[in-house]
Amino acid sequence: MARLAKTGPDQPPSNDADADFYWFAENSARRYRIRDDLIIRRVKGVFLRTQLPAGEIIAGTTESAAEAAWWVAAYPEVSAATREKMVLRARRRAR
Repeated sequence: MARLAKTGPDQPPSNDADADFYWFAENSARRYRIRDDLIIRRVKGVFLRTQLPAGEIIAGTTESAAEAAWWVAAYPEVSAATREKMVLRARRRAR
């Protein structure tokens, strides 16, 4: 298991993985995060990252906006109807 770099109030996380870990620890109800040009999905302690499409701008950083953006970016070739079924299945599993 990877070790996290020690951080404190005067010391920012040493890398993106640490930053995501601490962000999700502070926002424990969240499953999605938008950071820079990435969208991160947390699934049982694992971070799944996908790139925002070039030039894509996400309106807000709410959980619902981040969730919708993650699924579109991760599965651009899938129809909207199929993607919605995938989202609903993922939500049920997350409970």
